[in-house]
Amino acid sequence: MNIRFLTFLLCAFFMAPIARSYAVEGLPDFTKLVEEHGPAVVNISTAYKLPDAELVNDMFRQFLDFDGDRIDPNDHSLGSGYVISSDGFVVTNYHVIKDADEIVIRLSDQRIFTAEIRGIDERSDLALLKIDAEDLPVVKSGDSKKLKVGEWVFAIGSPFGFDHSVTVGVVSAKERSLPSESYVPYIQTDVAINPGNSGGPLFNLKGEVIGMNSQIFSQTGGFMGLSFAIPINVVNDVIKQLKGKGRVSRGRLGVDVQEVTLDLAKSFKMKKVEGALVTSIKKESSAKGVLKDGDIILAFAGERVTTTAMLPMIVGRMPIDQDIDVLVMRAGKEKTLTIKLTELPELKADPQELSAGISLPHDHGKPVTLGLGVEDIDDELRDKFDIEFGGVIVRYVKEGPAYNAGIQEGDIIAMMAGRQVAGSDDLQEMAKVFRKGDSVPVQVKRKGISRFVAIKIY
Repeated sequence: MNIRFLTFLLCAFFMAPIARSYAVEGLPDFTKLVEEHGPAVVNISTAYKLPDAELVNDMFRQFLDFDGDRIDPNDHSLGSGYVISSDGFVVTNYHVIKDADEIVIRLSDQRIFTAEIRGIDERSDLALLKIDAEDLPVVKSGDSKKLKVGEWVFAIGSPFGFDHSVTVGVVSAKERSLPSESYVPYIQTDVAINPGNSGGPLFNLKGEVIGMNSQIFSQTGGFMGLSFAIPINVVNDVIKQLKGKGRVSRGRLGVDVQEVTLDLAKSFKMKKVEGALVTSIKKESSAKGVLKDGDIILAFAGERVTTTAMLPMIVGRMPIDQDIDVLVMRAGKEKTLTIKLTELPELKADPQELSAGISLPHDHGKPVTLGLGVEDIDDELRDKFDIEFGGVIVRYVKEGPAYNAGIQEGDIIAMMAGRQVAGSDDLQEMAKVFRKGDSVPVQVKRKGISRFVAIKIY
């Protein structure tokens, strides 16, 4: 045998165990952590009552042997949770127990308890439960602010009802915003999370809970590598308020904001893309007379607002009726303002008023160089769209700068290039001074929503 080849085989033989040992030693050992902290994780199941007997006709009543107000064992949901105090307080996601008629908690030692709800907070998707038990194992709380991207984490929960399943991964990102979840800066991980994990804890390598597993992004209904957890600091703040007064108080600024895109940043002459762009101010808002449409909020109470999603998270945890400094960019200059927050009202089903989706004739309207036709609006429309003065309604849009910016027939244009549009003549005169290559911010009101778009002149 070739001596050189034999030497290679011997080296590979002796080096392989070393390589394997190094790989194993380079990974964290989760076994002791799971043994120590797993007992504080619980399985949560819920059940719902069948309809009243009188709602079921005779045929179905006989078929089902229906006896009225009873629990349907097949109509239930599964989730996870964890014990935060030895006397039986348990936390989980609100969506796990929403509308449940019966909540059953099973501990790691297989004891079963019926739980009662002590408090819920829909905005953060959190719920506080209580069971009649003592001397329970509890989790240790960490500090989610100290969490770093790339850090090892692990989850314990009941995916698809499989109790105390352990999955591991790393922190992929922090302060993620999700649709319709304005008050939670989510932790993103690649930990395998599936239905049934909701409400369970996310641990760090110190055995501390640094988040509550809450949601996944999936096109199939199963895990796809994108999991989201509520930071433990948010959980602790909400639970503290629920235990103390049964509800959660949050600050309210009373403005609508939108993301500052690259095009909008250029149109506002900003050096970088950041902040939250104010698109409208509520009539009852304490910001009325302080903030203006078109202001870009750069910092709130000393915290930098790098994205729009950060603003409600910051505002929500601020004190009420105290002076708070707000750094804004207005007309190209930074300015510090002082404002007091009011309390955010209880969550209600408040359908958004639909307006401006008006079908209008195309036979008139003053043409302007932006590729649209507009007409002055009356006081009734101004009141409807909360416009102090001026404003125009778009009668038609043809191919051109306005069309490319997404402006549509029926839109109300209230502001352009940083100032109010007094009327159609004013808009036409303003448009004449624009030059090729300019990017112009335009405030548009549509279906009860106010936002800015950037019109590129070409």
